[in-house]
Amino acid sequence: PSPNPEPPAEPSEEEPKPAEPLDEEALKERHAAFRAIFQALPAVEVKQNSRKEREEKGFDEQVFKNFAYSELEFDVINSLLDEVKQKHGPLFAGQGLFLDLGSGVGKACVASALLHGFQKVVGVESLQVLHDAGTAALAKYTDPEFVPEVTKPEVQLVQGDFVAEFDEKIEPIAKEVTVCLAVSSCYGEEQLKAMTKLANLMPEGSIFITCTHTLEDSLIIDVNRRPRQRRAVATKRALRQRGLEPKGVEIVLDPAVNDPAGWRQVYEKEVKMEWGSPRVYMFRKHLYPYCYPGDLCVVTLVAPAPEGEDGEKKDAKKEEAKKEEGKEAEKPAEGEKGVFAIFAKPTQVQTEEGEERTIMNAVLLNDASEEPREVLHIAPFSEEERQKALVVYQDLVATTSEVQIADAESSVKAALEKLEFAAVPEGEPHEGMFKFRAEEGEEGGLAEAAARMVDELLPSLGPMGGEAWVKTVASLAWPELLQKQDAEGTGALPIEGLAQAWLAVPERLLQFVQGRLDKIEAHVPP
Repeated sequence: PSPNPEPPAEPSEEEPKPAEPLDEEALKERHAAFRAIFQALPAVEVKQNSRKEREEKGFDEQVFKNFAYSELEFDVINSLLDEVKQKHGPLFAGQGLFLDLGSGVGKACVASALLHGFQKVVGVESLQVLHDAGTAALAKYTDPEFVPEVTKPEVQLVQGDFVAEFDEKIEPIAKEVTVCLAVSSCYGEEQLKAMTKLANLMPEGSIFITCTHTLEDSLIIDVNRRPRQRRAVATKRALRQRGLEPKGVEIVLDPAVNDPAGWRQVYEKEVKMEWGSPRVYMFRKHLYPYCYPGDLCVVTLVAPAPEGEDGEKKDAKKEEAKKEEGKEAEKPAEGEKGVFAIFAKPTQVQTEEGEERTIMNAVLLNDASEEPREVLHIAPFSEEERQKALVVYQDLVATTSEVQIADAESSVKAALEKLEFAAVPEGEPHEGMFKFRAEEGEEGGLAEAAARMVDELLPSLGPMGGEAWVKTVASLAWPELLQKQDAEGTGALPIEGLAQAWLAVPERLLQFVQGRLDKIEAHVPP
């Protein structure tokens, strides 16, 4: 062995993979285990036991109703968890806490534990008879005879009133809850208030599932809330400005008031059950601006940096002066506001001082490169913004559909001459053609100057050729369109082939703006 062996490499920490829906075989196996566990507890019998205890306790009519027993079937729980995994998660194996408020005999808790590997599953039930029955059934959950050898999270059934004992039994675990279920069809005001209290304590990205009742209205994100009242206020404010004619005044509505850590309704469906057909709602907790990656939004850009060496030196001196004074460096200056964009995942960076900084990112709606860029501020895409964007992109689609290239061959010849590209010499393969793809070890040729050629050809598109987004779309499409004309894969084309490739660019421009318009039309504001 070597006298100086290399130290063993440190194991790399792989990022956990999001959980996926169970396959048909695994689902069938777990459903069979669920039925075996609760075979002795049919819904009818559980309801009777629940009613009996409520009668013995002498509940008044309203409280008697609030504590009525209801349950969601295994298949419904599975479809809800699949909805979370596929669209509103992610959920990770071994992470997160599932909480059931009013867990009855624990059917939803055990179903959730069988369907996903939460770190822990907790159910809270007030009625003693239901809690006792659930505890007895739970013994089967831990018995390998009833449940196959699969990773089973800990399930804890707690006897208690989640309203009266909230501080003791709910609050300590609230920040760990990633999915909460409340079969709230019969809940009264006190239970709904407790749900609100819990919702405020749950972490960002968590899921709250309810039946019949939604979460409290003040918690639910609605960027279009009270549009008439907001427009009336904005109109009154705008018309107070002196020197402006009413017809020329732009009415800009203030953003709707929403909780900065509110809940976005992401699912609603009527579910047919043995006891009725309640509507099931699902909410996801979002911090402002309430967006998923890929959602439309409105951004404020970072102002362009000062051009030239003098500007850079000036900025550097300003930053040094700030550091010497012990002050924080200035934030980037604001650029253009109200820009339509697509929300991208924020990134975390470390400053030179070792501090963590969150960078807000977005893809500009008119940027075909799809490259996220730093922005200063992001606001949700309200219905008012959607209507503005529709007008812009409907006009853009109409304008783009009229773009025609009058004489592509002449434009290509002029570009080649200006760029001093010569055809392949006589006697060589592909003589008379123009190379657009350099061969291995070969330098020069059209391959290196594709971007420059696009620059020369853009004026043939008319006034639209000067638009930045047009250049991006054309530059991205150009190599592919050249390859498409080169059916034999020679890497060279005659002038006619280059012209045919350029003639296909307007169609790509139209596809791009039409795709953006489709996205705007399909957008549903939070």
